[in-house]
Amino acid sequence: MPLSGRTAYWDSVGSAVAEGLFSKRRGVEGKVPLISGESVTAICNAEPAGFILSLSSGRLAHLALRDPAGRPGITVTIMRGYGTGMMGGFLGALRAGSSRRDIVAVRAGRILRMGEREIIVATARGNFSRWQANRSGTYANITDIDARDSILSAIEQVAPDEVQLRSKDAFVIVDAAVGENHDAVEGDNHDVDVLVLASFMPTPNSPGALHVLVSLKFRSSGRLDVCDVHVVRCYTTPLEEAKTRPRLYLPRPGRTAFLVFSRAVVLVSTQKPDVDDDQMNEDTEDRGAFEDVVDFRGDLNVEIVGSGPEDVMFDSTPRSDMMGSFTSDAGATGAGKKIRNPGVMLVARGAGIVRLETFDLEPVKTRVPTEPVKVKSKIEQAVFYGVKEDVCRHRDPMNPKK
Repeated sequence: MPLSGRTAYWDSVGSAVAEGLFSKRRGVEGKVPLISGESVTAICNAEPAGFILSLSSGRLAHLALRDPAGRPGITVTIMRGYGTGMMGGFLGALRAGSSRRDIVAVRAGRILRMGEREIIVATARGNFSRWQANRSGTYANITDIDARDSILSAIEQVAPDEVQLRSKDAFVIVDAAVGENHDAVEGDNHDVDVLVLASFMPTPNSPGALHVLVSLKFRSSGRLDVCDVHVVRCYTTPLEEAKTRPRLYLPRPGRTAFLVFSRAVVLVSTQKPDVDDDQMNEDTEDRGAFEDVVDFRGDLNVEIVGSGPEDVMFDSTPRSDMMGSFTSDAGATGAGKKIRNPGVMLVARGAGIVRLETFDLEPVKTRVPTEPVKVKSKIEQAVFYGVKEDVCRHRDPMNPKK
């Protein structure tokens, strides 16, 4: 219960359904230690390390559903901010929350070891932190970086004309998604890829909103680099505060990003053409990432109120592993027959349940033809074989011998 902090847990759905049929309680209950006026705003599945709760004051809380003996039990630990230590106390918690009152994303990363997982936290002002959480309730704040200026500088280099007409105060981070890094080394020293959805709110001098996808990389040394910037051109509708907050999804294998707004879904390809150095030309340099938008008509009164990602699925991968496991490489290696493409599920008011998927294509290598194609010869062949009655239609007009 988000307002009171009361939490109930059953280890199976059957136990929850049969709760009133037996005198002995089958579930366990606990409570999140909330301060006055505070509530739980979001919950992040970070299994096997438990769950991470986002509080309205900006604080973070770790929720564990098992005691040290492995029995069902609820334990809540308030996660202190960077530099406050494990025993920062009540004032330390308030001090940590004061810098994170605008948390927009809490995402689980890779599993580090047994019962431990990495957590990435992003705020609307552009502050990013990297955590490690354990199912026992212990945690560590590894990195805390303010990347707002770096992101704005990178966007100005890509789209100087659009940014010049907009106020930097109108720039906000909307959502973030953690990518998969199959080349990461074992242990804690590894890089983390983070894809960020950012927006410039409209101003009197700007015709509409500007939505941007920014690729970040958390270095093992603690540095945060801006690797790539993609400006969304196909959708410029401003964000509506009263509507559902936009979400960014990067379903496995992470080749297409889904930007879910209240009345539209934008698809952006995150992979670039595989071009050799000797094949580089002006056309390949100007070619940007593919993007498209599925925009609901205004007269339909359709509004997306809920959404969630679906990873690519193979028949050799159990369905139970697709929810929280980042360790299976079946989707990356292509083992088994693919039975589901990556996509998103939408809960749309006025329409019902809508599924949007994309084909999981391999990276396309750009090829430059060695000989120029003569359009005149192709037209002549098409006209000649098109009017010839004794030529079967299934024959290849480009090769008369076939």
